[in-house]
Parts: sequence; structure tokens; C-alpha cells
Amino acid sequence: MPSSFAHAAAGAALTSVVAHAPNRRLLIAAAVCAAFPDVDALGRPFGNLSYEGAFGGHRGFTHSILFAILAGAVTAWIFRRDTLAARDAQFRLWLAFAVAIASHGVLDALSTIGNGVAFWAPFSWTHYEFVWQPLGELGPGPRGPVRLFALVANELLWVGLPALVVVGVGRMLRRGPRDRVAETPAEHYAVTKYSSGRLVNPSRARYEKNAPGFFYAVGGCLACGAPEHEAPELMSTLDDDNWETYFVRQPQTPEEVEHACRAIEVCCLATLRYGGHDPAVIRRLGNRPEYCDHLLPGGLVRMPWETDAQWLKVQQELREPKRWWQFWRS
Repeated sequence: MPSSFAHAAAGAALTSVVAHAPNRRLLIAAAVCAAFPDVDALGRPFGNLSYEGAFGGHRGFTHSILFAILAGAVTAWIFRRDTLAARDAQFRLWLAFAVAIASHGVLDALSTIGNGVAFWAPFSWTHYEFVWQPLGELGPGPRGPVRLFALVANELLWVGLPALVVVGVGRMLRRGPRDRVAETPAEHYAVTKYSSGRLVNPSRARYEKNAPGFFYAVGGCLACGAPEHEAPELMSTLDDDNWETYFVRQPQTPEEVEHACRAIEVCCLATLRYGGHDPAVIRRLGNRPEYCDHLLPGGLVRMPWETDAQWLKVQQELREPKRWWQFWRS
């Protein structure tokens, strides 16, 4: 029968494709969820079959479609903060966990070991199995390292290799979310305010005095002096002859890029922006539409200084717009 490692690999691979923005935590959780249905057999090593009977026998309720739906919903609720607050992202998170858990029963039904899977439990306790069963016993033979190697090779062929293909296809469809910028510019996102309640300047028109480059100001700052404090070598000097904040020089070193990013973050009216396509800079700025002209696929990136409450509020306020075909969103 498929091992726990095979179930975990299949679940993680499927989640990497279905989830909106899979990260390491979600993939590990999906792997654990995919192996979890075998919890109904924990009593077998100790001869306690009554525990197994509570779930309708091995490959009973915990291997059913209904269990996958319910357990996927609970797991998605636990990890709800790992994705965007938009309903389509939450739906895909639930779907990813449900598919990962349901994959356990599918693999078991592909095995020659056992009596099938009760996919429709508790409504029907009939066990089903597929006609084609490449997994399981390899025929009679002595137990030992050679047979163990054959079993491992069988799982690698029928589970490991397809899992790699699924992950590869998923990365192609996702178009390299960590390395490529989305075609949708930031102004297409429905942004009205940030978590601190400040208004976002929707303008993308560069202030005429900006130094040529990707970091720029749109004008209209309050001249509070905060951006100038973070990047004094890059920003204009506020004095009696100048009350406007803008970039007099573009950053040339990693330290200056960090200073420019800090200046953008502390600007109270969000009049400082980054118009480039560097994924590292965009992620440093949280992949936020109020900071960047171009966004990376995969959703927002949490800032190091954001608390759990601030991060949740940011997700709730910075939502992707509803598309005409997304009927499940309000």
C-alpha cells in the first residue's frame, strides 16, 4: 500500500498547484493532512481493533470525500492568515487542503492491498477500488532489502514522478511568482486605505523634480520630514525654499535601496513609490499596491514589523477586485 511518505508527497504537490499562494507552512500542513486519514489504523500495532471500528474500519470515514471536505475546511480556517483575505484565495486554500486529504483515498484505491475505500461514507460503506492498481504488492517473494527497494522504486515511479510533474506544471502555470512581475499593474487593485487609516494617493504621475529612476514621488506630501530622516542622502532637503518631498538621487547600493524602501514605508500619504520590476525590492515593500507600480503573483508579503492584528487588517483592506466570473465573492 502507499506509504505515509507517498501520501505526503502527493498532497504537497497538489496543494502547490491549487493553493493561491503556497508557502512552506502550507505545503508542510498539506503533507501532514494527506497522511492523516490513516489515523483510523493507529490501534492496529497494539491489537486494538475497536478504535478502528469507531471510524467504520480502516479506509472508512477518514478516507471519505465528506471527511476531506470537513477536515479541509478546518485546516483552511487554521491557516487562514497565510493567504489573502479575498474570498477566492480563501476558497482555494480550502480546496487545496480538501484535495490533499482526498488524494489519500485515491492512492489507496490504486493499491492491490486492502479491500478498497469507502469514498461515500457515512452515506454508504461500500468500498471501491480502481480496476488499474499499479501500487501495492509486487507478487510473491522473500522479504528483505531487495523487496523493500522494489517497493520504494514502485512508489517513486507511480507517485513520486507524477508529483514532480504536477509541481513543474504548477510552477509553469504560476509563471514564477517569486521571479516575475504580474502583468496586472497595481492600480487595478481596489485600494482605498492602509491599515493605519491613511489615504492612498492613486496618482502615478511623477513629480517633475524627481531624479530619473524607479524610485519616485508623486507630489503632495505633508513635508513631515519622516522620509528625509530615513534616506537623507536620497531625498530633497526641506527648507524655506522647498516644501516638497522627492528623490534627488536614485539608490546605488543595497544599503541605499533599503533606505529608499524605508522612506516609502514611512511616507504618511503614500506619495513615494517604486516603479521598477525587481522582485527583491517588490517583496521588500510587501508586494503592496500602495508602494509598487507592479506586483508579484501570490499576494501580499508580511512586513517584519507587522503584528498579527496589523497583518490581518492589511489583508482585509487590500483585496483584489472581484472578477465577473467569480460568482462566489460578494
